[in-house]
Amino acid sequence: MPSNELYPKLRPYLLIVVGVFLLLGVTWFIYVNVLSGSRAAAKVNGEKITIAQLDAEVDKLLVQDPSWLTDDDSGFSEADARKMMLDELIDRVLIAQTAEKEGIAVFDEEIDAQVEVFRSTYQSDEEFEEALKSAGHTLEVFRSQIRSELLLEKLLEKQISASSITDEDVRAYYDENQALFDSQGLLTFEEVRVQIEDMLLNQARSAQHQSLLEDLRSSATIEILDPTVKATERVGAE
Repeated sequence: MPSNELYPKLRPYLLIVVGVFLLLGVTWFIYVNVLSGSRAAAKVNGEKITIAQLDAEVDKLLVQDPSWLTDDDSGFSEADARKMMLDELIDRVLIAQTAEKEGIAVFDEEIDAQVEVFRSTYQSDEEFEEALKSAGHTLEVFRSQIRSELLLEKLLEKQISASSITDEDVRAYYDENQALFDSQGLLTFEEVRVQIEDMLLNQARSAQHQSLLEDLRSSATIEILDPTVKATERVGAE
């Protein structure tokens, strides 16, 4: 302890030292809670996916099922979860970028309608909000997910229209599966025509979905920057 005579002389310096430590503490807090979250986990054609976005997606997995992440081979490791969710975020960015190039947009009214369909399955707004919470969603995040799904749907509709399913396709499927339809009590072609058309169209778009993402990834510039995912990729390459 400084003597009573020295303390008044040392006091200004002590205050400076304390101030420096406080400043360092505030700076570290800002870095950990703000700046580090804004760092890039990946870049897709120059567009950044932040660490904060990736963390939020991994957190959703834990909210939905905390047992997903384990330390053994019975479940996902943190690296597995981060890679899976980063791949999903990359796909969303690629879809949004492609939709913009194609002049495809999703309007708030369309999202509102989808939200309302989901909300209508619950008896109250409180139940609806609890369901979102249980899935690790906020309403804003849920709307963003719907937007991405609608963009993909519109892209696939543009690439594979209903007219791409021909009468010959529908008739061929019916003839090949007539015994199945007969067993369901659906005896005539006209009774199941629309059902078959919808099924074949959905199958075609589902197949095109994977093909579309593979094409987009192969032609995109994708930089993986998240250290955990990068480490996983290095191990896989070895």
